[in-house]
Amino acid sequence: MTKYFKIILIYGLFLKTIIFSGCSIAGVIIIALNANCTVKINSRCIKGSCEFINGVQFERLTVIDTNSHGMPSEYIVTERFECYNPGVDGVQKYWPNKIYFNKPNGHYKWQSDTVHIRYKLNGQRREIVSIEEKLTHSEKIHGMNSPKYDTCPIGFHKNTWYNVNIYDQRVAKILLYIDENKRFNVYKFNSGLSPL
Repeated sequence: MTKYFKIILIYGLFLKTIIFSGCSIAGVIIIALNANCTVKINSRCIKGSCEFINGVQFERLTVIDTNSHGMPSEYIVTERFECYNPGVDGVQKYWPNKIYFNKPNGHYKWQSDTVHIRYKLNGQRREIVSIEEKLTHSEKIHGMNSPKYDTCPIGFHKNTWYNVNIYDQRVAKILLYIDENKRFNVYKFNSGLSPL
């Protein structure tokens, strides 16, 4: 090998290393940025860094027991309301990262119902302890048999806990507590999963 060929070979290997390292670092940064989803809730809307493609569901809780941090560990879901994506004909053009309570959200609709489902937390998961009325599997999870609304048909109550589901795999659970001053206190627990 000639001296110039060795220099070109070393330079090529060096350049290749820099390019692939840069791509790896960029990939790690993109994954890290997408691994977390911020969520904020106030009296007007829920907003976040993730898209609410499938909407959001709120469950009003009657707390039976709390854990050592004061979070609900056993509770009864008494009321559910959700803004959901009913699907559209053709191409969907509205992908919200904010859902309003008191004004329409594109083609998204609201529905609500009352239930009596008792849950107990087991780690990050919750288990059904009892159901007072017979519900289908779909109704237990998310389905509600109610009229459809353009705006949220339910108001938030002070001194009340809510379980919030945004249907994002990065989030294990979200608890919302509205205190006596009607401040919205959001407690989000990440799942550790990445959407990528």
